[in-house]
Amino acid sequence: MRAESKKSKKHGTKKGRMSLDKSLSVIAYSAIVAMAGFLFWVMGPVFVKGAGAYFFKGTIEHRRVMRDWYNRGDAAALDAELEAARLARQPVYDALAAFASSPENKGELREHFNEVKDFVAVLFGNDEAALPRNKYGRTRWEQALETRDDIMRSHEWDYSGDEAVEIRAPRAPLFNETALAPLFAAIENDLEKMLLPRGTFYARFLTDNSVDAHFFGGIGPEALGTLYLALGALLFAAPAGIAAAVWFKEFANEGTAMRVLRSCVDTLAGVPSVVFGLFGLAFFINTIGVSSGKSVVAGAMTLALLILPVIIRASEEAIAAVPRTYKEAAMAMGAGRWRTIRTVLLPAALPLR
Repeated sequence: MRAESKKSKKHGTKKGRMSLDKSLSVIAYSAIVAMAGFLFWVMGPVFVKGAGAYFFKGTIEHRRVMRDWYNRGDAAALDAELEAARLARQPVYDALAAFASSPENKGELREHFNEVKDFVAVLFGNDEAALPRNKYGRTRWEQALETRDDIMRSHEWDYSGDEAVEIRAPRAPLFNETALAPLFAAIENDLEKMLLPRGTFYARFLTDNSVDAHFFGGIGPEALGTLYLALGALLFAAPAGIAAAVWFKEFANEGTAMRVLRSCVDTLAGVPSVVFGLFGLAFFINTIGVSSGKSVVAGAMTLALLILPVIIRASEEAIAAVPRTYKEAAMAMGAGRWRTIRTVLLPAALPLR
């Protein structure tokens, strides 16, 4: 009887532990799923927007930019498309010219007409403009749709209440029975013929140079500059940080001076990055004259100072994790201190061996 009671109690304890393990596993998996969902919710829009730099619906203006600035695409096919787009846009330009010379171009209608004319220039571009941002029209279809909405509807604000209220009123009724009326119908119905949108994969966005201060093109120089900064910072900071860590762990004697130096490293790790930026400008450029203006070298040296405390601390921890017997065995075989550090201690402290 007593044996059966003990067996039943043991079985119940085991069952309870299994239930607890399952409950903890469910909680752990639920936490992982919740964290993954949170990361997806936070980072999802970032990846979607980033993908939009490569995959989008490009207009004929995008293909013009690619041909004029990067010498890409079929020139003959593009010329045929440009001619078709020009013919589709001609009624818009005719309506603008007719209304500009008509007696109706005055008062409130003139204000709306000037806005419409400016938005048409944004939509289709102006080949006589000096800047590329004004020469080419909308290169993406979603931008073109936004500009079409600005043409079709006025944008005003009502400040009569406690809060400003946006008012978007149709423009077309204002120009009924005027020379500008055909423009609104053409923009509304034939915009695709005027811009010829097409699915586009911009594979060289990461390597192309930008055009006119990033109005068109890619981010090639910026990506390359970031790579140079990162490599330069590691080139400056890694040797200094590892050397400092070796000195802290193998040569320095514990005392007041040592505590002061460690406090300086900790303080350096807590300095805001903007302070490092101002220091780099004042010291590396204005004082020692690394360069006369913008400089990747000065930026890399400034970034090296920013990451130096992290490298020192990480190197110290890696060196401290090496078993003491490695060092003792090397020195017992006759290796000097520097040879032991160079051939035994540092290779053993590497994260990948």
